[in-house]
Amino acid sequence: MASGVGRSLGISEERCAELIAARWDGWVALVPALACVPDPQSLEAWLREVPRPESDEVLRGLAELASESGRDDRDAALVLAWMLHAGADALVVRVFDLGTDTYHHVAAFLWIAIRTFDWRAKSRVAANILLWVRQQVLLEFDEPGQLDNHNRVRAATAPVPPQSLQEIDASLTDLLDTTSRDCLDEVLAWGCEHQVIDDRDRRLLLALVEAVDAHPVVQRASTALLSRGGTELVGQWWGISGRTVRRSARGAIDALAAALGQVA
Repeated sequence: MASGVGRSLGISEERCAELIAARWDGWVALVPALACVPDPQSLEAWLREVPRPESDEVLRGLAELASESGRDDRDAALVLAWMLHAGADALVVRVFDLGTDTYHHVAAFLWIAIRTFDWRAKSRVAANILLWVRQQVLLEFDEPGQLDNHNRVRAATAPVPPQSLQEIDASLTDLLDTTSRDCLDEVLAWGCEHQVIDDRDRRLLLALVEAVDAHPVVQRASTALLSRGGTELVGQWWGISGRTVRRSARGAIDALAAALGQVA
């Protein structure tokens, strides 16, 4: 599966398979919890199929290898990032209307979260990492109102080690040559391919993006895509009501988010 966040970090299904083939036996020697995986090359599918406590134990093993406070292994960090790419891509779908380059922001915070994860104290690895990424993205795009008070304080005061920031700068040097529109096209193409949305939904969402670009809305970015002005404009283009546009677009966005979340 293509992943905008994965490409932003330089990791893909093929690259992940190469790293697992070259490093897995050595990782098992360092972290015996990984030995329960019957076929490391099918790790992503296995994590989705087994009970959560079992998958979490393996993810925590990868987090130990990947964290600066553990084995400080960047290859393991890339593999863990790939295991979490679907959840990260789902987050992009939920926040893509906050601003430009959302893939880059989510990818950067995902890398920091993996490299600084407190693997000794925390379980629920995927949930904790993706929650922290979401918090940071909302703060980055000046949307702290979407965080409750506890999470707002925790996200705003969580330290980010300078070494991790340096790694982000280096790892993002050769990022996607694509624009944020290309990233959106990729998500929508995935949705059509997996029959989550149809081509009409895809064209409708792209039309809304064009409407927002052509007629910026002075309001919260998270609601700009479904603003009355933009949806009424698209409705005129399509010969339908703005209310129908809003209902159809919201349904498509929710379906994409739910589908991507299920493969996290």
